[in-house]
Amino acid sequence: EGCGWGAAAARDQALLAQLAGPPALLHQPSRLPALPTDNRDLNVIVNYEPPQFQDDNLKARTFDQEVSYLRLKDALVSAIALCIELADSRPVEDKKGHYEQLNTCVEAFSTAMEKCRQLYAEKERISISAPFPSRIIAFVNSPVPYRELYATMLRLVGELAINRTTAAHDACDAVARLLPKAQLQLQDEIAVKGDPVWSMRDRLESLSNYLEFIGIITFLLGVCNELFSPASAKKSKKKTNHSPDEIKTSELLNKLNNTVQTSIAFLENILDEWPKYEVNIEEILAKLSLDDKYQSPVENKLKTGRDDMLNDVRNILKRKSKYLKSLLQ
Repeated sequence: EGCGWGAAAARDQALLAQLAGPPALLHQPSRLPALPTDNRDLNVIVNYEPPQFQDDNLKARTFDQEVSYLRLKDALVSAIALCIELADSRPVEDKKGHYEQLNTCVEAFSTAMEKCRQLYAEKERISISAPFPSRIIAFVNSPVPYRELYATMLRLVGELAINRTTAAHDACDAVARLLPKAQLQLQDEIAVKGDPVWSMRDRLESLSNYLEFIGIITFLLGVCNELFSPASAKKSKKKTNHSPDEIKTSELLNKLNNTVQTSIAFLENILDEWPKYEVNIEEILAKLSLDDKYQSPVENKLKTGRDDMLNDVRNILKRKSKYLKSLLQ
């Protein structure tokens, strides 16, 4: 059992590897063990809390939260892998099995998101003697409607794959309408409240959840593009006539593409306005030193780490935007 849950991580890695577009179909994953084992070594954390703040259920509770988060992500990655399988060149009739699996997977993800929102509605108290709160808390309690965004986008791929044009149009339009609202909700979520350094972790976590969504929707738009305009058709020099439904599909996908690019520009503006550290850690540490001759090797890691992180994210967003522009028809 202890090894079984560890094997799930390998399965996630295997599924993620399929995002490059596997030529072969994914195999049916093995069942996860009913009772995963907590292998976290929390004994290294020294507890300084007074008796009134001692939490005997902390370890079990945080473990349940982490397992729930992994299962949510497992369902999401499995759904993405099914979208890739639906993007191949098989006849529509042969895809219906995977289409049903995708709908089941999306429904399970949506139900689990709602259940987790009820279970983990209360924020954990941040303490030096406890692990950081699980990412599931910020994910399921975010004002950004991630459940609707992910579920609708995944269903869009499924509807395109089996040529359910009206349903695909509705899903595409729904995501395009949700995104501008999501931007406003994210902006409110990451607004500085109180001390900017103390609230930095929560703000970074909220930002990372949205960045992850932008990465996934960009990838799924690429899958939609492959379903609607296969690479083999693009290479053909012969001009083809498109039906009114195909023209509308192209217009809606382009509209959604432009909306995602607007979201990327919105994120770039957030990064440009991200608060800067005004405190020099080296100077503070130098004042605390009892030995004037001691040369502290500590560098201003917070500032340099922040700058490196922001630059990396900017570069990723630029690549996403460039890829989206290449999909426009």
